Amino acid sequence: MTFIESLLLGDTITAAAEKAGVSEATAYRWLNGGVRNLVETKRKELFEANINRLENSMTKAINALNELIENKEAAPQRLGAAKAVVENVIKVFELRSMDQRMDAIEKAYNSKTVGVN
Repeated sequence: MTFIESLLLGDTITAAAEKAGVSEATAYRWLNGGVRNLVETKRKELFEANINRLENSMTKAINALNELIENKEAAPQRLGAAKAVVENVIKVFELRSMDQRMDAIEKAYNSKTVGVN
């Protein structure tokens, strides 16, 4: 397993270094040398891929809810699962919106502070 893969799976820097067969000092040099940005980029990509999977489940959840509305004998577990998907997708949209706003604020701030001493 590579150092980056290990970090993406949630390992600590120490554990990731050990799994990659490098010293902790080397791991920190890598992080300070640009690997940290790569890891963050990969984390965002994985997050987006999982969000897309969740969004794709939304259609099934809505269909399940519609079936439950029509069928009073449907299992309550199905209702709970459908509600959970819908609620989580809504939360994801809210978080994504906040993340986009924060990115815009950071870009605006960084563009104003570049070259300011």
